[in-house]
Order: sequence, then structure tokens, then C-alpha cells
Amino acid sequence: MFIEIHMIQNFAPSNLNRDDTNSPKDCEFGGYRRARISSQCLKRAIRKNEIFAETTGVGIGERTKYIHRILSEKLAEEGKDSEEINSVLKEVIPNILTKLDKKKATTDTMIYLGPSEVQFIFEQIKKNWDGLTGSNQKKTLEEIKKTYLFS
Repeated sequence: MFIEIHMIQNFAPSNLNRDDTNSPKDCEFGGYRRARISSQCLKRAIRKNEIFAETTGVGIGERTKYIHRILSEKLAEEGKDSEEINSVLKEVIPNILTKLDKKKATTDTMIYLGPSEVQFIFEQIKKNWDGLTGSNQKKTLEEIKKTYLFS
């Protein structure tokens, strides 16, 4: 037996969810235009919920294009030189995460990382700092990539 349930839920007059043109999302339901909430909106609300984080034991992640800045700040706290940080991150981020716009120091796409993942990447960079700033950079990057992808 297959049962399909359609429900209408009332929300206060607010724009809970917008599309890529910044218009409130809507759909036709029951012969009328109605506001709608996308699955992405609901998933984000769940991801950001502290009770969800406590229940699952998973830290609340962050969706960002600014991983370069996050890692730069952590490395600067360790006393690393800002020019070295930039040159290292411009090689590490595209090799293990995604493309990097080197002028803006942002990733081309939004990436979702939890605190433990950011910490892991930071630890790998810190542990392999000498190799990343030296002549063995390509070999060190390959080792980090293997560790990151298979750990």
C-alpha cells in the first residue's frame, strides 16, 4: 500500500526562503499560489540547530567560500609569515578542496566543512609546513591529499 500525504502549514508573514533572484519561493497548491520552503532551507535550519549538534555529537558546520581566510587566521596565530601562508594556501586549497580565485582568495564554490574537518586540514598544513614551503612542495601536497582523502 502506498500513502501520499500533502500538508499545508501556516507560517507567519515572512519570507523564509528566497530563490537565486532573491524572490520569495512559491508554488501552486490547491489552486492557489502559496509560499514554499525548499528542502535546502529546512536542511540549513537543521544543520544550524544546536540540539541537532548535541544529539548527533557532530559539530555545527559552516558553508563558506572563505576557507583561505579561516586557515590564514589559524596559521597566523601559530606565528607563520603572511606571505608564506598565502603561497601555501594557494597550493593546498585547490589540491584538496576546490578551485580558488587567487585574486579574491575565495573558493569558486561554497564548501561545507565541520569544525573537525577545518582542524584536520589545519593540522595537516602545520605538520607539513616545512615541506609545503620548501622544494618538495608537490610531493608534500600529494601526501596531504592521500591523507585527507583516505583518513
